Amino acid sequence: MPRPAGPAPASATLLAAVVQYEALGTGSGGAAVARNVAAHVELIEKAHADGARLVLFPELSLTGYELDSFDAPEHAGEPSAWLTDGDTRLQPLRDACAHTGTTAVIGAGWREADGTPRLASLIIGPDDSLRPAFKTHLHGAEHELFVAGNGPEILEVDGWRVALAVCADAAQPSHAAVAAESGADVYAVSALYVSGEELRLGLHLGSRSAPAWMATGPALVHEDHHAEPILVTSR
Repeated sequence: MPRPAGPAPASATLLAAVVQYEALGTGSGGAAVARNVAAHVELIEKAHADGARLVLFPELSLTGYELDSFDAPEHAGEPSAWLTDGDTRLQPLRDACAHTGTTAVIGAGWREADGTPRLASLIIGPDDSLRPAFKTHLHGAEHELFVAGNGPEILEVDGWRVALAVCADAAQPSHAAVAAESGADVYAVSALYVSGEELRLGLHLGSRSAPAWMATGPALVHEDHHAEPILVTSR
């Protein structure tokens, strides 16, 4: 499919793995983070073995979509559902991305240095970098827990400009339009779609302004987690 006007990416193709994933230990708050980090590392390594350069996980993939976990009182000595800059629980993910040379996008609840709570996608790069991107269009009870972001974040993988969206962001045409205007080649959505709502994914994304899109969500049935490779080509 056609790309926006501008220089072609350094690579003619981008192989991305979109992970269909149901978080482990849902309902256990911060205790779920370590379990899911370990599972994410295995999936990143598998995606790398299949040739993926970008690995995309669903919304809140490190805890599951358990909003009560972010509203619960925190106690000394117990792990928090919130992630922060420098959180050592993320180090295995950073090591995996550095070792494999891949970029991963991970779903998490994030507290900024000033305490601002965000519903985030964490961009973990092959250079051990970590950069949070924030959901713009919060939905329902999320408004009580998180502060909204200011539009799509753009990351670059092998010269491809990838715009990130989190779930309800994709329901707002303006979000994808801003991504396209920013020169995005791909609109990548970390989503939450539950059983009975599967068609919403195609309806939301099929009409978006971005030239190519990919999306991931939690597994709709209990099965082995898997990373599905998608080949995106430049024309």
